[in-house]
This record gives sequence, C-alpha cells and structure tokens, in this order.
Amino acid sequence: PFYGTDREVDITKINSLDNFAKGKKIEWVINCAAYTTVDKAESEKGFAYQINTIGVKNIAEIARKMDSKIIHFSTDFVFDGNSQIPYKETDKPNPQSYYGFTKLEGEKLLKKTTEEYFVFRISWLYGIYGNNFVKTMLHLFREKDEVNVVNDQIGCPTYAGELAKNILKLIKENSEKYDVYHYSDEGVISWFDFAVQIENFAYKKGIIKNRIRINTIPTSQYPTSAERPKYSVLDKAKIKKTLNFNVYNWKRNIIKYFEEMKRLILNYCI
Repeated sequence: PFYGTDREVDITKINSLDNFAKGKKIEWVINCAAYTTVDKAESEKGFAYQINTIGVKNIAEIARKMDSKIIHFSTDFVFDGNSQIPYKETDKPNPQSYYGFTKLEGEKLLKKTTEEYFVFRISWLYGIYGNNFVKTMLHLFREKDEVNVVNDQIGCPTYAGELAKNILKLIKENSEKYDVYHYSDEGVISWFDFAVQIENFAYKKGIIKNRIRINTIPTSQYPTSAERPKYSVLDKAKIKKTLNFNVYNWKRNIIKYFEEMKRLILNYCI
C-alpha cells in the first residue's frame, strides 16, 4: 500500500496527485482527507471548499486515470436535521452549514468524475487517533469537576476501528457494488447520553480518578458558528444488506474503544 499525507501530496493540486501516483499500481484509493473544522469553515470558506470539494474531484480524476476504485467518506451534515426518522441514501440533502455544503459538493463532483466509487456518509466519528468528541470529553473530565453537554442533538457515534474493519473487508472482496451508503453504529442517542457513557467507562478504567457531573443544556445555550443537525440518525439497512457490513451498537463499540486505548497505553509503557 501507498500512503500520502499533506506533507507528501496536496490534493487541491491535480499535478501534485499525479506526481504522487506516477509509476504506482493502485487498485483502490481511500480518501481520508477532509477539512473537518466545522465552525471555522464558516469563515475559511475558500480553504474548506478547496479540500472538501476540489480535492475530492482531483482524487477522483486520478483514480479514474489509474482505473482505481475509490472510497470516499462524507457526513451526516449533508442533511438539515429536520427529519424524525433515520435518513436513507435516497433522502434529499439540504446542508445547513458551509462544511456540509462542501462535503455534498464533493460527493457530486466525485459522481460526475468516476463511476467506480463508494461514498460512505458517517456521523459522530471517533477513534484512538485524531481529535474527536471522546478525546475532548476525556480532556475536560481531567480538567473540570463538571461539564455541560447538549441534549437536543440526536444521532449516533461511529467508531473508526469497526469502520476500518468493514472497509478492509470490502477491499478484500474486491466489491463492485458502487454507490452511496450510510454507516454509523446502531442506536439513537444525544451528545449528553454519549458523554455520560464516556465518563462512566473512563472512571471504571481508571482513566479519570473522580466522577464528573455532566449537566444537560439545550443547543441554544451552546451557540456555534455553524448550525448542527438536530437529528442525524442514519439508516443502515442498505449497507447491511448490500455490502454485508457488520454494524454494532454504540455501547459495545465504546467498550472496544477503551480496550484498544488500554492496549496502546500498555504497549507504549513497555
């Protein structure tokens, strides 16, 4: 496999991608690059658009040129959050933030550029690496005696570890069932529910020494530059039936997360 970060390749420049791919036989392209600072996207529109839209188009062009299949990750932010039932792939997108707009435009250009694509819309992504809600909560739990978390934004987390296993399975099967798919863990919760469970496991695992009080607040008391979907539950029926993806409950996966974190800490100490 070949890996490229923004140090090796600039996805906003087609020539940079072309030079990186030159001389390599690449059957699958996995695009994990994205501008994900949702609130900053409202003021850094040009930067966000270049990465989430133009960058996706460039990657798709290189993939088509190499006759490679492409896997691209999108987001629940392409929807407005006004639904009361899980969003299906056929539901009409209506992003309410500039971040969501750039991700949707990236999807559109990808589809126009190549036919051999898998687009996975995911929500509330977290994992061992990178910045995410779980890590933010753990940091706050170590620094504060109590925290406020919104209770009127509903969705479901996506554990990166299980997502990666399903992606590897897809590649191993050399699937050609190209399309847009929705994926997240099972279950419907609020950010408050998620924070409570994180605090519970962090205390049991000894990651935090003291119990933390978590207060519920409405979104109106936590204003942000970009509007968040109030409801972003994704329907996983299609991905389970068509790609046979394993989709587990979010409570099971947060346990897996802490187990993996413990293993990494032990290995680092050794």
